[in-house]
Amino acid sequence: MSQLEPGKPRSRWWARWWVWALAVVAIALPVSAWSAVAALSPEPFNLRGELTLGPTAHVRNGPVGCKGGSGYEDIVEGTQVTVLSPVGEVLAVGELGNSAWSGETLTCRFRFTVPNVPGGHDIYQVGVSHRGTIPIPAGKAIAGQAALELG
Repeated sequence: MSQLEPGKPRSRWWARWWVWALAVVAIALPVSAWSAVAALSPEPFNLRGELTLGPTAHVRNGPVGCKGGSGYEDIVEGTQVTVLSPVGEVLAVGELGNSAWSGETLTCRFRFTVPNVPGGHDIYQVGVSHRGTIPIPAGKAIAGQAALELG
């Protein structure tokens, strides 16, 4: 054991470290808990996203927008977008909105909004027309980051 010289204070670096560590935990814990609760909140929200129709879908650019072709003719502005629960229960229905053609990538992008989706699920199944569904985590669904691709 070492003896302190008289008149020299003891270093308390470890005490300061613990105070800072506890402060960080005290701030981070409620923020992360709030994020988890917000993601599973039963409050309804508008699910926003984008569907990209790829070049293998034989995208056609028209005077008012773009659309699918050669087997993808059902992918046009106004096509139904359905949001289902993890077990397949229909929660809400919306539609594909305006389309935008990209001559560079030969793709057609549709924005969509599905209003009044009930909260409280950790995953949402999102489907367009009869094309099956894609699982979207609640955080992305609530944040308006649902990204779907076809073709």
